[in-house]
Amino acid sequence: MELQAIYQTLGVSPAVFAYGEAALDRLRNRFADIDRTAEYNQAKVLCAMQENRVNATHFAATTGYGYDDEGRDNLERVYAAVFHTEAALVRPQITCGTHALALALSGTALGLKGIWWALTLSSVIKGILFTIAFRHASAD
Repeated sequence: MELQAIYQTLGVSPAVFAYGEAALDRLRNRFADIDRTAEYNQAKVLCAMQENRVNATHFAATTGYGYDDEGRDNLERVYAAVFHTEAALVRPQITCGTHALALALSGTALGLKGIWWALTLSSVIKGILFTIAFRHASAD
């Protein structure tokens, strides 16, 4: 059974199928560019994992305290290699942009006030983004 016949049994009309195929044809080059970028980034990650000799022991369970956690330390070395940085801080405890911003700002001269600035700034940024998204959605 060919693809168009399968879609027709699912209730997709030939006109809708043709429209979808035409859209895919117009986007084929863009999808190819995305695929090339994804392959390049995947190769970078694989190289970084090989350079840092990632192996099964790095995925072993830990106590959760983070003391001498070779898996976490190696993961941070992999991130640093992939993003071409001196070092990297990769923690599952950093759950959102507000947490990351609070960490960054509290490490400056702002100290603990940086946490309050992070909350304020992230709320303002979210408000702006939601307003833009709402206006864009209601324009459609």
